[in-house]
Amino acid sequence: MLNGTNGTTRIDFPNGLKIERAYGKVVCYFPAQHPAENNPYTYILTIPGQTILPDGSAIIADYVDDWHPGDDQTYIFASDDVALPLIARTRQAGDRMSWKGLAGSKKIKDIFIDAKIPLESRQTWPLIADNDGHILWLIGLKKANHEKISAKQAFIRLRYKKKTSGGK
Repeated sequence: MLNGTNGTTRIDFPNGLKIERAYGKVVCYFPAQHPAENNPYTYILTIPGQTILPDGSAIIADYVDDWHPGDDQTYIFASDDVALPLIARTRQAGDRMSWKGLAGSKKIKDIFIDAKIPLESRQTWPLIADNDGHILWLIGLKKANHEKISAKQAFIRLRYKKKTSGGK
């Protein structure tokens, strides 16, 4: 297990103890004390406004007049393209999303695996969905294709601000 190089490996021991190796990192934990397995969340975003996530990071939502692609911590899209309200949440079994250049859709689980995101991080990784359940943004990894632009559209800008380690 310790010398393996493929993905994630986990061994379950008596009394719930788990030892997990993920992409070169080994973690030992009891599920009751492990936040990654016990803190799924769902928040409705207020626009404009700020939503604080359980890890202290924030999603800041506001309206802007123009569209640009932004960076991996910013997502701007036409408000007419989504069903409000927007929801910040953790992944759920079977979640899928699609983006420009992808034929069909892809499971969130597979996106995490392709990006080599450790299992412990996947459980609390934030994503944004609309009220119809369409996943718009897997923060830092993928954005749905919402580039239908006209001069009269209003745009929503979402910005992700990770909590700095100095604030603990």
